Amino acid sequence: MSFAVDPGSLHAAAGNIELLNDQLSREPLLGAEGAADKMPESAIATALYRTGPLSAQVRNVISQRLQAMSGLFTVSADTFHDTDRDAADRLAALGDINPGK
Repeated sequence: MSFAVDPGSLHAAAGNIELLNDQLSREPLLGAEGAADKMPESAIATALYRTGPLSAQVRNVISQRLQAMSGLFTVSADTFHDTDRDAADRLAALGDINPGK
């Protein structure tokens, strides 16, 4: 499957990533507290109580990454010079979301 990289496709990619980030923000947190309430004094319950805050933290990290990627594609579209090399370099510089894991 070939894909033409040009300002239009880079702007489209940025827009799609923004839509994905918007959808992510509307998703409910894991919220397993109700199950934890049914298991008082259980080690599992202790872990389940942490799922809400931890899922919020994960969502925040992913949202920040999506924002960075959207911005990267927007800048690449706005400064495009007949090659996708700049976009590729920016994407590589973004690095792994979970380095060393």
